[in-house]
Amino acid sequence: MIIKTSKPKKSVNKNSINIKSFILINSIFLIFGFLFLFLIIKNTQNIRDLAFQKGFRAINPESVSSAIKRFPKQYFKSKFSEFSSDIPKLIIDINFKNFKRLEKKVNTAKSLEIIIQEENDLVPATLRIDNKSIKAQIRIKGDNLDHVIGNKWSFRIETSKDDALYGMRRFSIQNPIVRGFQGQYLIDQTRKIYDLISLNRLLVDVIVNGENVGIMEIEEHFSKELLERNERKESVIIKFDESEYFELDTIYNYTNSVIDVFGKGTVEKNQTLKKYNQIATGLLRSFVDGELLASEVFDEKEMGMFYAINRVWGADHGNRWGNLRFYYNPYTGKLQPIGYDDNFHERLGYSNPINDEFFSQVIKDRLVYREYLKSLKKLTQDILEGKKLFNDFKCTS
Repeated sequence: MIIKTSKPKKSVNKNSINIKSFILINSIFLIFGFLFLFLIIKNTQNIRDLAFQKGFRAINPESVSSAIKRFPKQYFKSKFSEFSSDIPKLIIDINFKNFKRLEKKVNTAKSLEIIIQEENDLVPATLRIDNKSIKAQIRIKGDNLDHVIGNKWSFRIETSKDDALYGMRRFSIQNPIVRGFQGQYLIDQTRKIYDLISLNRLLVDVIVNGENVGIMEIEEHFSKELLERNERKESVIIKFDESEYFELDTIYNYTNSVIDVFGKGTVEKNQTLKKYNQIATGLLRSFVDGELLASEVFDEKEMGMFYAINRVWGADHGNRWGNLRFYYNPYTGKLQPIGYDDNFHERLGYSNPINDEFFSQVIKDRLVYREYLKSLKKLTQDILEGKKLFNDFKCTS
């Protein structure tokens, strides 16, 4: 009798299967990647033309070919190299109940397609960085949904009275995309170089309740510390309140907006700051109502340079009335601009005119207009002659 014996089953090496799957998937990705790059090469001129229309000027055949040459090396480096960075790690701890409140806020915003700020939005949180623990209040910040992409939620943070993070007691932590990545930093540094008030910003690697959120940007808020760092005398910072804009749209603008002050509670308790607020608000309202010229209200040199910098960088979003902030200088009795929300990734093409109504009203004043042209000329010279601006960037980076 012949007895058949079953052959022993071969053991399956799961690691071998995973490696084969990895190689197959990446091979397919590379094939499609090179095909995509081939199509880009064949259409380089069309891509360049489109980029020029959008305001980009650094795209040329050399940069495209250079990117293609670097692609294989960078791709495999990203896959097989360990990520390392000297970016500081910021840990945010929020208890379960309060985190759910923030989560509900995010979900509501997504269903409404807009973030609506309310008075009771702040919740307690603890920040930990460099072995230091900081008590704070935290809320979801922003208006549009780019502030709540995935788990990269933008936060407005206020630390307790005795604590500060990098010298800041009020600041935002946000997805770098909302300001155009490094573009906003370059604009801020340009303002700093030309002695305008500029915000402090830096990158941190954020962990929220144990979940690694990734690289986020810290952006300084409008406060006493901001003025001290910019070597300005303590005073008030005012703005047009645009909270009704998202409901009323274009019928609501700077001509019928309420003028508000940052740190209202502190201002109301301080007689000097209260007086400054009354003067600053009166100046801005008088300009809006046509009772005073722009040069009687604003520091014409700073306004001229502010608009020139925005023009050079294409930061038209920063010209918009709802994104402007003004510091009242007690020594000159005039308002000085503070820029912050420039949306570098939405920048205006160099050949497109600025159509903002507030900008048009300010620039009608011949004194402001003259300073604007002088500043444009200076910026252009500093860029093209001797590369002064680029050397200054090296010093401030």
